[in-house]
Amino acid sequence: MHMTRFGSLDGFSASENNAWKGYPFKVLNELEEDGFINQGSHRSKSVYIYEVGLEQAKVLLEKSGIEDWKNEVTNE
Repeated sequence: MHMTRFGSLDGFSASENNAWKGYPFKVLNELEEDGFINQGSHRSKSVYIYEVGLEQAKVLLEKSGIEDWKNEVTNE
């Protein structure tokens, strides 16, 4: 989820901590129970990834030797 997250504007602040719910419900429920994500309503098609979830994802990426994506704007 961390690697495919996207931005959203909730009317008050911009966030890049959303991800689509394209994962098994059991996994999503466990991540929510552990405090890593918020699924919102059952009608919602995306989840919000809390900071603790983002930090845990970065630890797992580093352990696996996977480079994180860069969110940089270039003017080419």
